[in-house]
Amino acid sequence: MEKITISSRTTFIGLATATVACVLLYSQDFLPLQRAHITWQNVFKGQKQQQHLQAPPSRASHTKCTLAHTSLAFLKVHKAGSTTIMNILQRFAWDNNLLVALPSPSHIIHSNFKNLLFLPKGRNSYDMLFNHVHHYDRKKFAKLLPADAKYIGIVREPLSLTISAFEYYRVVWRLKRYTKIPGNDKLREYLRHREKYDNSPGSFTNNRMAFDFGLPGRMFRNRTFITKYLKKLDSEFDLVMILEYFAESLIFLKRLMCWKLKDVLYIKRNAMKNKRPHIVFSKEELSYHKNFSMADTMLYDHFLSRFKLRLTQENREFWEEVSVFKGMLGKTESYCLSVKNNGTDTHANSSLLFQETKFNDVFAINRNDCSLMLISEIPFVRKSRWKHAQMLSDANKKTFTG
Repeated sequence: MEKITISSRTTFIGLATATVACVLLYSQDFLPLQRAHITWQNVFKGQKQQQHLQAPPSRASHTKCTLAHTSLAFLKVHKAGSTTIMNILQRFAWDNNLLVALPSPSHIIHSNFKNLLFLPKGRNSYDMLFNHVHHYDRKKFAKLLPADAKYIGIVREPLSLTISAFEYYRVVWRLKRYTKIPGNDKLREYLRHREKYDNSPGSFTNNRMAFDFGLPGRMFRNRTFITKYLKKLDSEFDLVMILEYFAESLIFLKRLMCWKLKDVLYIKRNAMKNKRPHIVFSKEELSYHKNFSMADTMLYDHFLSRFKLRLTQENREFWEEVSVFKGMLGKTESYCLSVKNNGTDTHANSSLLFQETKFNDVFAINRNDCSLMLISEIPFVRKSRWKHAQMLSDANKKTFTG
């Protein structure tokens, strides 16, 4: 078998100093956000003013673990990199024969959770839940999952999320709410008059992130209630990832779940191909946006502050692992896209081999791995339903044979 050998050790360059230079990181669909220069001593400007914040619990801190955790609920937030995360979780569940809470016939779980595929005989809970739900509800989630399930969420900078959602649902879904807006620059017109075009709670562009996290629409402008609700979320989520710190978030996820670096590799999903040019907003427009998106802004600022504070507590080894992981990502995407573009014959007997580092054993990426990374969300859901049916059949056979 032909092997394409890549040494992950070569990806770690220049991290012997205490400063990590962060570069421009993509924002899942478009509108990249400039990341600040990061040091271990001071992750963000104004750190001294943030000392009153309580760092997130060290539930995802690095430990030398050997047994992977397999129970997880992921809150799939619209237009926040969730499809990429879902593919990671789908692959892990597939490779480890885990029981997933799968909806049918839709790929969205109904608010009453009654469109889930049945549990096999002998099982009283699913292993994972990661499809879109109407909104987060801890009590309903807890009825479906083991008591030790980890709860994971993700957030994205609200203005970039709003723009991404507007373009996606206008261009791809062709929703009249967005296509009927007059003028040549529909986005600018919409952003200047959001209350005119979109003031209904639960829409894809009106504080949708907060809605996905379970905040009632009638409370979108209630600062006191939102503050209390954020404390509730703090107590219920083991990890809230940040899209603008995607690699760092995935290393936290990997450590929390005691997974391997191979488990969290990915190829970016569901990204808009035609990206808008950078948009410059006036102070008045930004102020208007923050006021309209109060719930999303408070949600994001809260978890971003906690995330950055947590980064200050990580040592050199964490940043080394992030660097190694980023190197693996680039090689994996290049190899898998080559497999896809050149056909199966060229790479039928090839694999991408990663050498051992302090963070991973030797492992390979092959055509099957690439196939699962590149498959779209809904076809993967259908594929998973087939495996679920096999689990039901096997459970029934065991019951019948005694």
